[in-house]
Amino acid sequence: MTASNGREEVNSDVLFKEFTKDVEAITEQVTLLIQDIQESKLQFNNVSSELNHLIQSVKEISNIIRNDDSHKGSLLTRMALLEKSLEEIKVYIEKDTVTDQELNTKVAVLETKVSVLEELIKVPNRISRPSIFPSDDKEEEVDEGKWKFYITVATGVFTILGTVVAVLLESGC
Repeated sequence: MTASNGREEVNSDVLFKEFTKDVEAITEQVTLLIQDIQESKLQFNNVSSELNHLIQSVKEISNIIRNDDSHKGSLLTRMALLEKSLEEIKVYIEKDTVTDQELNTKVAVLETKVSVLEELIKVPNRISRPSIFPSDDKEEEVDEGKWKFYITVATGVFTILGTVVAVLLESGC
């Protein structure tokens, strides 16, 4: 039985050595697992603090957008006011464009009338008619001078009106 005792001792030594190796391997793996857990815990804490910082930033942005405490009004309110002002400006520009077009049309009509009056000045407007009474050349010259004066005054008035309209268009009134 000594031989079998020897084999049992060898087998138990081998089993003991294998068991010891396995325990050492398990211990090493458990140590690595503990290190991984500690590193993960540090990373989780970093992620948690960054997430808290992100949440705080989002709350601040939300406060600025919804209800600003600086008495300037919320961003949404200010944006709505800007949009309304923009719409009012668009309406004003459209009205101003229509007014400009109307004024341009009126100026063109005035210019046409002035040119017609200038043509009337150039063309003699006398109809030859037989005269029973001898006419006085001085009276005709006075009448002709009066008409020239009236036409010149009318042309000047239309020119002044055109200038006033042009100034109004330039000033944006």
